[in-house]
Amino acid sequence: MPPASGTVRELVEHYRAEILPDHRSGKHTGRLLDGMLRTAAFVERPALSLTEEDFEKWFKARLRMRKRGGELVKPSTVLFELGTWRRVFNAGRLNGWCGLTRRSPNPCTELNLPKQNLEGRPVKMVTRERMLEGTNGRVS
Repeated sequence: MPPASGTVRELVEHYRAEILPDHRSGKHTGRLLDGMLRTAAFVERPALSLTEEDFEKWFKARLRMRKRGGELVKPSTVLFELGTWRRVFNAGRLNGWCGLTRRSPNPCTELNLPKQNLEGRPVKMVTRERMLEGTNGRVS
C-alpha cells in the first residue's frame, strides 16, 4: 500500500497508470491531467490534506488564468477539470492510494462554486424550423 503521505501528484500518477489504460479517452485525459498538474498549486501537498476550500481557491484562480492565445479559460473547461479531479479522488479513495480510504472525504464534491455569469455571451439564434427539425413534425 502506498505511504500515507502520498502527494496529489502521486495520486494522479496512480490514476494515470491504473485507471486510464482502460478508458477510451485515456490519451486525452492524460494530456488534461498534465495541464491540471501544471496549473494547481497544491500538487506537492499530501492528498489527505486537501479541503474543499483548496479546490474553491483553485477554481477561482483557474477562472482568472489565460490560455495560450490570451483569452480567459472558459467556466465549462474549469468545471470539466473539476470533474476530473473528483474522479481522481474517488479512484484514490476506492483503491486506497496515498493514504486515502473509502471514508476519506472527497474535497471536490461539496464546493460552494461561484455562479456563472452568462452576461455578455453570444446568444445563438435558432429558427423555429431548426428547433423542430428533429421532431419529424410531432410536437406535444
